[in-house]
Amino acid sequence: MEYDGVLVEYLHLDHMEEVSPCEKIIKDKYYSFYLPTSCSSKTKQKATKVRVVFNASRSTSSRNSLNDILFTGPTLQPDLVLLILNFAFIQIRIQRKRRKNVQTNSRT
Repeated sequence: MEYDGVLVEYLHLDHMEEVSPCEKIIKDKYYSFYLPTSCSSKTKQKATKVRVVFNASRSTSSRNSLNDILFTGPTLQPDLVLLILNFAFIQIRIQRKRRKNVQTNSRT
């Protein structure tokens, strides 16, 4: 399927809709925003699959990108350093328990 065909399919599935060529901004509030797209495909496979890539970091005529105006929520991923430290701490506790079990078993 070619790039244009994918976009037509998006229209039929209501994943996108045709709009006016200008962004609607009223009192610094965005009522529309346009995501630039590009095409990505894998040619090493038997069936070449075309994918649409959306670029939410590209600035538009308003000098803002969609990423600039979206609400930034809390970080959902755990802090990597804390994750590694917790894993190391758990490993240390497991090793200590194993040593205690070996010591008590050898005394009996």
